[in-house]
Amino acid sequence: MLVRGTVRFASLGAVRGFSCVSFQRQKQDGIPLADLEKQQRVQIMKRKLTQSEKLSLSKQDYLDIAAESGIDQAEATKLLNHLHESGVVLHYSNNPLYKDVVVIKPEQVTKSVASLLNVDILQKEIDKHTEELSAIEAKVAPLREVKRELDRKAKNRITAYLFGGLGYLLTQTFILAKMTWIDFGWDVVEPITYFFTFSVALIGYTYFLLVRREYSYDDVLQMMTDRRRRIEYKKNNFDYEAYAHLEREWRDKADQIKQECLWAYGVVPKDFQERMNRVRKQVAQSEIRPNEDLQAATRKPAEST
Repeated sequence: MLVRGTVRFASLGAVRGFSCVSFQRQKQDGIPLADLEKQQRVQIMKRKLTQSEKLSLSKQDYLDIAAESGIDQAEATKLLNHLHESGVVLHYSNNPLYKDVVVIKPEQVTKSVASLLNVDILQKEIDKHTEELSAIEAKVAPLREVKRELDRKAKNRITAYLFGGLGYLLTQTFILAKMTWIDFGWDVVEPITYFFTFSVALIGYTYFLLVRREYSYDDVLQMMTDRRRRIEYKKNNFDYEAYAHLEREWRDKADQIKQECLWAYGVVPKDFQERMNRVRKQVAQSEIRPNEDLQAATRKPAEST
């Protein structure tokens, strides 16, 4: 009996000790670990929602994000109601039209609602700026056509130069081959080919000193094309600076209209956006680089000081 009582007392002590240790492990800084883990999962889900570029999600997408964060559907639904009450998201569960929509950026909705209050004023501004844009385009459109034709001439001339360079290389190869196998021999021609090879490195280094850019075929082609364009513009009295100024005015006015459309309606008309993208692409492809780097590199020391 004494042994049994002793064993029973020791067992009860062990159980109590284990319970105390387990209880201590289940808490950290006075907060149960289960609650801490739950808070971490909620923070992970909120971070995913705020990082999304969308204005709203379907409720099913919201539940999928919650599941990825380790939150079950029941807890996610309760959490959604809490987030709605605190203004973090918007979810009108009692509205049959919007019960499946979760707005994750309510501040943008607020801006849109505020802008709708002044939509008439904004529409008048849009109409006014659209007329100004049309006036600018009426001036710049003929210049675009003239510039496109001059750029075509410059491109054709540069293409002729490139084929001329190919002809030079083929002629050089033919002459060196004739000198090697017919006229003299490799012992005589080898030093000549060395200087031809060294001249390529010399040209590349000289190009770098002048323009401060790495020597490459693409960069040389761009430089030759820009220089030929300037020649064509000057020859045909085309004022590129005036044209570029009108293009900047057109771009700034189009951006202003785009922003006003977003403020008023939350969306930019598709045809207007496509028109903007098309013009921007055409202008970007036909821009010429400024010649300041070449002028700075070739400026006299007295002028640079």
